[in-house]
Amino acid sequence: MPFMKMHAKAHGSAWLPSLLAIVVLALFVLVVFGATPSELLQIPQTFFSTLKPAPAPRTAAADATDSENSSPPPDSSAATPRPSPTPPLYVFDLKALSNAPSQWPPMVTLKTEMDFPSMQGDKHAAVGTQVKLLSIMGQNLTVEFNGEDAIVPADGTDLKDRVMAAHAHGN
Repeated sequence: MPFMKMHAKAHGSAWLPSLLAIVVLALFVLVVFGATPSELLQIPQTFFSTLKPAPAPRTAAADATDSENSSPPPDSSAATPRPSPTPPLYVFDLKALSNAPSQWPPMVTLKTEMDFPSMQGDKHAAVGTQVKLLSIMGQNLTVEFNGEDAIVPADGTDLKDRVMAAHAHGN
């Protein structure tokens, strides 16, 4: 039993520094780059999708067999066409989008109901109401509804969905 306790002390917390480093790195990316947690989870998927298996090492026996059974090279004019490369994965970046007004959709749809303050009394906008996008500041949007402006969180609209759809269609 003392061996088990000693073994647990020696190896039981070896993963802790690695986990701490991953958490610190994730927080750094969230704060510095303004990434959302879902975007943070896309990083490993994107990274691993770019990896290709290494070619198998050649041996002297395989080289000798290849030279004995060699045939003329295939006619390059009859080569099969290569598939077109897939476009790179677009990662939504609200900060970069705020600096590119030409990529903004003219309208966004509210995901939450809200009131737009007005001199004649609040104007109510229901879920699904389309509003004009005026500006992007940090994580917030300035939008217009019936002549009145209001600031809404970007997540309270379909801005991300619209921008992702535009990039998926090559716009």
